[in-house]
This record gives sequence, structure tokens and C-alpha cells, in this order.
Amino acid sequence: MTPSCAALIGGYLCVFVGVGPETGPQTSITITTASNYRVAHVRSAEWRAAFLLSSHVAGPVFYKPSAVQDACSDGNCVKYHRRCDNAERPKSCDYRFMNPFLRSEIHVEGDSERAFAAATRMLHMLASSSGGIVPFSVMDHESPVSDPYCSQQQNEGCVEVAY
Repeated sequence: MTPSCAALIGGYLCVFVGVGPETGPQTSITITTASNYRVAHVRSAEWRAAFLLSSHVAGPVFYKPSAVQDACSDGNCVKYHRRCDNAERPKSCDYRFMNPFLRSEIHVEGDSERAFAAATRMLHMLASSSGGIVPFSVMDHESPVSDPYCSQQQNEGCVEVAY
């Protein structure tokens, strides 16, 4: 387990548990299994996150380089795509990562802008096998396009997610 994480979900989402009103006395993690997928829910007093842990998706994944950003922290970087309810003062965002093992979006929402900001400080993405992490709080650029992925028919100008 990554040393600083209270929990590592799915091998890539690191959850810190803080103290104070934005996290509450408890943060819960629930994993629900259905026939074709598993869903993880992280809930705290004033914020929530949810994402698919697995599903039946096969084949290569291609993305539009202009639709993604790099977020780095302490020399660790991830490529991500972010769309929010409000680009400047969000309370709810969907994040997608250009990662071959995480093909679903991670939805993060807060009861207020302050609660959303607290969630982005508590949630981190594992960026390397050595345990490097990148907090969601540095993933603050809104993408101009709603979908970062390319269809198999439009591979020109697209980049394949490296395994």
C-alpha cells in the first residue's frame, strides 16, 4: 500500500482521511459488485466520489492529445481530462485518466465549493508503481471538449494509451 494512503482502491485511487468538518468523523468506502462490473463509492460528510472498478471493455484506447492535460506533483505526473458543472468554481467534476487500467470516469462532487475542494485534497491518483501520487487538487484545468477519446474510425491525430 502507498505509505500515505488510508486506502488504495482498485490499485490507483488513494484516499486520505482528514479531520474536520469537510471530511467528518468517518469516510466510508463501499464496493458493489454486479454481473459485469464493480463500482466503488467513497463518501464523506460533505463530499462523494464514485467510479467503475472493472467492466467488460477490451481493445486499445485512443485519446485526443488536445483534450487532456498533465498534472504533476513531486515529479509524478498523470494525463487527465476534466469536465465540471462550473469550470471556475466547481461543486461536481468528472475526471478521466489516460491509463489503460482505468477506463471509467471518476465522478467527484461536494455539497459546496468548499466541500468539493476538500475532496480534491483527500483524493489522489497513483501515478507510478513506486507509489508516487498526484492529488486531484492539481487537476484544475477544464477540457474544452466533452469526450477525450477517439473512436476506432478517427485514429488520425490520436494517441494510443500505452500499457
